Amino acid sequence: MSGSDSDPAAVRGYDPGRWGYSMANFAELMLPVIEASGARSVAEVGAYGGDLTEVLVEWAEPRGVAVTAIDPLPQPALEDLAARRPELDLIRLTSAEALAAMELADAFVIDGDHNYHTVSEELATIADRKGGAEMPLLLFHDVCWPHGRRDSYYAPERVPEEYQESIVADTTIFPGEPGTGGGGLPYPWAAAREGGPRNGVLTAIEDFAAGRPGVRVAAMPMFFGFGVAWHEDAPWAGAVAELVEPWDRNPILTRLEANRAFHLANQIRTQVKLEETELVLGNRIERLEAVLRGIQSSRAFQAVSRITALRADGPSWSEQIDLALSKDDPQVER
Repeated sequence: MSGSDSDPAAVRGYDPGRWGYSMANFAELMLPVIEASGARSVAEVGAYGGDLTEVLVEWAEPRGVAVTAIDPLPQPALEDLAARRPELDLIRLTSAEALAAMELADAFVIDGDHNYHTVSEELATIADRKGGAEMPLLLFHDVCWPHGRRDSYYAPERVPEEYQESIVADTTIFPGEPGTGGGGLPYPWAAAREGGPRNGVLTAIEDFAAGRPGVRVAAMPMFFGFGVAWHEDAPWAGAVAELVEPWDRNPILTRLEANRAFHLANQIRTQVKLEETELVLGNRIERLEAVLRGIQSSRAFQAVSRITALRADGPSWSEQIDLALSKDDPQVER
């Protein structure tokens, strides 16, 4: 790739100082992996706002590679991208509906609903339609914390009832804390506990590979985790393995990502606590101001204030209260 092809700073998904949520952050590694497989078509499951989709389209167009985006609720930015780039095939269906009916691509980027059930069903559908050495190259997001070993849900009503009782609504999760609700990254729906069987994206991928001899899995620990799965008998297997193996579960990257995830979650947790404290203090200040105004308006206080003003060189008590309540007082932060 040329520098312009691989520079993630050129895409909307590059967000230093924020979550680092977009798979566009993997561009320098993901695009060479796809190219090494010789893929002539790529399908993205869970395109959402189109950050990665735009990178794929820009990369694919001069190479003659077809790009498909699958999302039941595409965001306006993705709709706009599809309107501007007619070569992009946008399928407005769930992954289950699309994968059962579409012509399978040579490579799939799976980044939809991050839970064991959904990912397992997506992989099973692909493998049932084209398995063994003909299995497409599979690329994944969120194989590390927080989704690697903990389910989250965009649409919990789509998963079987056996999963429903373990779902917690409107909660938070934090690295190293297996439960929920202690502050950290916010989620509308997440599994009550981290770990255990049938829980998380990486668990689903590993269980899929364990049941199909010859399927290899690599997990690169950066930006919530980049996963790759392929069949070792594919004609391009060696080229893909050569690219990903130096990154696979790299211990230095593992520590870097753990550090990044901790500080990200801790920043959000701290910010929420600060906002809660500011709200409490603001309410207390309003009550104290009301008390001061009540005292200041009383006849007894006004009489005493006039007497003290006659006996002192400085401002009267009433004037001091006016100063304390003044919005222009530089010593009073509001």
